[in-house]
Amino acid sequence: MRRWLFENLRLKLLALFIACALWAYQDSKQVLEHRKMTLHLDVTDIPAGMDLDPNVRTSASVLLVGNKETIQDLDPEDLSATVSLKDTPANQGEIIVHPKIQSLPKGVTGSVREVKIRLVTANNPIDSSKKRSRKN
Repeated sequence: MRRWLFENLRLKLLALFIACALWAYQDSKQVLEHRKMTLHLDVTDIPAGMDLDPNVRTSASVLLVGNKETIQDLDPEDLSATVSLKDTPANQGEIIVHPKIQSLPKGVTGSVREVKIRLVTANNPIDSSKKRSRKN
């Protein structure tokens, strides 16, 4: 048994090293897929007394990167981009936000373009500057 294990030890170690190197090389050659999607934008924590402008975009462009099989199986309806306006002052009209993608599968990353959101007072959806221009 001892002779069988240690005979040609250098060749056995070399074969083991080559096998590990080939395995690592193949694993590093994983094909990544890029896919653009448009996701529904959920805006939460809107400040008191404010509402979203009715003309605001409720979608966000997303670039997903990941394993080809995983990316192909994704459905835009299963994902959503969310924005929290928790620390936003109530008097701020236009805000540039960076949405976060919810529930991405393991091994998939996503980057979202920034989105402009406009807030208006809750009791009157028409912005005050538009109101003044109508009176003049």
